[in-house]
Amino acid sequence: MWEFILSLFKKREPAKIIPFPIKNNKPIIHEEHVSSANNPNYKITLKEYLKGRAKWEDLDTDIQKNIEVILDKINKVREKYGKPMKVNDGLRILAGYTGSGSKTSNHFKGAAIDIDDNDSGDFAKWCIANLSFLAQTGLFMEDFRWTNGKGMSWVHFQCIPPGSGKRVFVPSSAPALDPNFWDGKYDSSLNA
Repeated sequence: MWEFILSLFKKREPAKIIPFPIKNNKPIIHEEHVSSANNPNYKITLKEYLKGRAKWEDLDTDIQKNIEVILDKINKVREKYGKPMKVNDGLRILAGYTGSGSKTSNHFKGAAIDIDDNDSGDFAKWCIANLSFLAQTGLFMEDFRWTNGKGMSWVHFQCIPPGSGKRVFVPSSAPALDPNFWDGKYDSSLNA
């Protein structure tokens, strides 16, 4: 028992910093103990995106490239937004997937991410007000009327254009969760 108590007072090693990935000959730093969900100064990390579903080295190189792209783009959004962001969903693995989302989702390609909107719709409203910036960043979003509802609100981003080419697209034929959230109108020149 004394060994256990003494172990509590031992000096612990500092948080491990893992370079990932290399961009412009500089590593993008991923700190294991840091989360963008509670601190606006931290980038969304690989760990937050993978959600323990896969190991980087086990992923196909196309999926790895997509993940690098989506993380780069969403971190530009996070920086401009300037507030903490929590990843609701990142990479999905088809084997054993039991979720209700589409089996053809870009999440399976490592090219989509869902950011929590905390039922407030504030982040979705910010996205509507900043569609031009999001278009310059190269992100596409599911229509917020389908992702903003009581008890479950998120913003879905993807770096692959939808079949419609629309910057904000209707994700399914299911009824909207909140049909009155916004009118769905925006400058069509922002489409792909």
